[in-house]
Amino acid sequence: MRPLLVGDIDFAHRAVLAQPEEEWRAFLKHLITAADEAEAYRKHNDAPHPDYGTGSLMAVALRHKQDGSSMVYTEKTCRAMITVLEVLIEMQKTRDP
Repeated sequence: MRPLLVGDIDFAHRAVLAQPEEEWRAFLKHLITAADEAEAYRKHNDAPHPDYGTGSLMAVALRHKQDGSSMVYTEKTCRAMITVLEVLIEMQKTRDP
């Protein structure tokens, strides 16, 4: 996956909000894994992945339904944002030596 920018977090949490809450963590892991795959493909082929895009989390998230209500920060949207950050931290730990 490419380095994270603010837009990556924002669009990932919007995509998460469009999912049932009990599926958030699994869905995020899928998005992150897809972004990793897309980045590897992009580096190897010098072209975007045909299904997952350029290797950014935002590119993958934008390929999924987005919840527009996330423009207003409610308890639910904040929980979604926290979930995104927690899963990113968890998955990063498995990558670091």
